Amino acid sequence: MLKNAENNAELKGLDVDSLVMEHMQVNKAPKMQGRTYRAHGQVDAPRHSPCHTEISSLQKSRLFLSQKRRLHRK
Repeated sequence: MLKNAENNAELKGLDVDSLVMEHMQVNKAPKMQGRTYRAHGQVDAPRHSPCHTEISSLQKSRLFLSQKRRLHRK
């Protein structure tokens, strides 16, 4: 997922070295009905845990660093 976010940033023309993860969230998704068919007529229940993944990143800038320094001074 992180490699995918990095490649998306490259496609948008952002500086990959200055990316910062702003938000990352994983939520449980509803399980879908299904079967795995096997040899000799056997059937297995699905063995996976689906999830929704959300990642957002932003480009670190000088303004961001100066705001961070001001917060540490207080």
